[in-house]
Amino acid sequence: MNTNYNMQAELGVDDMDIVKEFNLDPDIAYTPKINEVMIEKIYQDNIDAYVEARLREDKSPKDSEQLAKINKAAKAEANGLRNQARESLKKLYKKRGQNV
Repeated sequence: MNTNYNMQAELGVDDMDIVKEFNLDPDIAYTPKINEVMIEKIYQDNIDAYVEARLREDKSPKDSEQLAKINKAAKAEANGLRNQARESLKKLYKKRGQNV
């Protein structure tokens, strides 16, 4: 029997379900790496969504300096969320008794 490491395992989500849904490398299923891969994927998705939202809010043309500021702000916000996810993951591993 495989050990599920994904953060939703208690809800009955199997690691392979995550792999299939997000088109990930099957080798990360049933390893702690699945969570880091998902955290990084969500980090990038958050950056993209933040930038897209800012560009939609203000439709005026952007020069490279303005785009750089938007990207910097997006990365800062996404990084904060990524750090929160990593802290939650540490607590979850501890609760599960998984030494990762």
